[in-house]
Amino acid sequence: QEETKIENLKLLYLADTIDPESRAFHFYLKLPNTIVLDQKTAEGHRFIEWGYKPGQRVELRIPVERWDDRIVLPIDALVDEGAEAYVYRQNGASFERVPVKVDYRDGHSAIIANDGALFPGDVVAARGAYQMHLALKNQAGGAPDPHAGHNH
Repeated sequence: QEETKIENLKLLYLADTIDPESRAFHFYLKLPNTIVLDQKTAEGHRFIEWGYKPGQRVELRIPVERWDDRIVLPIDALVDEGAEAYVYRQNGASFERVPVKVDYRDGHSAIIANDGALFPGDVVAARGAYQMHLALKNQAGGAPDPHAGHNH
């Protein structure tokens, strides 16, 4: 399912109570809509299909706080090993492991402290960092023993 980013939406209504069943606020946003299909039937009736339909469910990510002087990365750029988090930064033709301090994370993004470990403009492995981590461990001989903990 493709993700679409729409910014600067206008909030038209926000309920003043939380729905007890869904545990959500009901609200209305003014959403830009486009026609995806406009055709006439054989009988001459016009049929229009819109990108967004009334009652359609959507998932929204709404920022609630602004983080200044931080670096935002996709969550897939982050590798966790124990209590440490790190990314792989490009260094010439290879990548180096760089420990980072994570100030916040969710299912989509990681907010990294701007403490000198990374700099704006550094090239990091934005996707597949964990697979890169496993491949590098395997090359270094650190691959897990498939028989660890088993006696045959």
